[in-house]
Amino acid sequence: MSITHSRLKKFSSFDLVNAHFIHPKLIIQEDTEKVRLCDLTARNEEEDPDNDKIYNFDAKISNTHVHGELLWVLLRSGDIIVINPANGSQIQVTCEKLANYKIQKLRSNEKNVILISKSGECLMVLFSRKDLEQDMIDGKTEHTISIHKYGGSYLPVESHMLTNGLIAYTEGEALVLKCPVTGLYEVMTSTTKLNSAVPWADSLIISDGASMWLVDIKDSRIIYQFKEDGITCYPLGSYNNYFYYLVWDQMQVYICCAWDESLLDSTNDQRDNNSSIQKLSSQETLKVQLKTIIDSWTSTTDPDQAHRQQIIQVWLLRLIILHRRRPAPAPARALSGKAVPVSSVRGALYSQLVTQQACA
Repeated sequence: MSITHSRLKKFSSFDLVNAHFIHPKLIIQEDTEKVRLCDLTARNEEEDPDNDKIYNFDAKISNTHVHGELLWVLLRSGDIIVINPANGSQIQVTCEKLANYKIQKLRSNEKNVILISKSGECLMVLFSRKDLEQDMIDGKTEHTISIHKYGGSYLPVESHMLTNGLIAYTEGEALVLKCPVTGLYEVMTSTTKLNSAVPWADSLIISDGASMWLVDIKDSRIIYQFKEDGITCYPLGSYNNYFYYLVWDQMQVYICCAWDESLLDSTNDQRDNNSSIQKLSSQETLKVQLKTIIDSWTSTTDPDQAHRQQIIQVWLLRLIILHRRRPAPAPARALSGKAVPVSSVRGALYSQLVTQQACA
């Protein structure tokens, strides 16, 4: 596999806290009080502050979170600011009930923003995005939201959905792949602390901060290792099969891009179709995959066809209700090797899913 790298932009070194990738924008939290909004389409390697929008806040930033391509910024003062990276507008969201809680974290499920208080209580945010964005356009400084107590689950921090509908995230030295519909998941341990797992096409970019590896989760094979000696790396995300990431040392911070020509050529005709599938929810993604299985099975006739159709009917009936179940976690697997290889997970999860339905 031949991967080409390009450095798109550079800045003087700063204390990078985290970053969010919403193509064509990149949001970088530089320190505890500043957020930088970069335009990735401006491919100039030299630093040009005029092309970036800087947000300076009066209080220190406690947490940042992206939901629905909007950036939510929680300040230690308790204020919550929402920024629209598409046009750079911002607004403060308010709610009288928020005064009763000390909000510490921002998370989300597939549809709503979730506020988590210091005591661990979860609150669901209800608002009209259309009204929120209109208030931004009108130049208003505040927008009123409502909150309700929430007892459901929420997505882990820095989690990403793969093209197969599974959610990938890291927990310490473990890589977790989870089916959000059924609750089935598998944990794989490593000898190094993993900071992030970000999808690129049908693979994963895994990083421990000092190195990055491109891993094919279908056959547990490391496809490529990013070699950036003596610097820190931060994977961001992909768009149209271009992968974006940050690298920095004591002097400079670089926004970088990587691509594989063969991958671009082979997927060029499927780009629009893949883009539409990735926007589906986890449940809808699995439905798309089930429809593909149905089409392939029913396109041929054989003595087992009727039995296969009965199995498919069970799948479709159980798909909606299995998310209410929380089966026991799969046993952890150890990752071996210096390059942090990943064992096959998708097959194991799907085989467990079939067993779960067969036993139901």
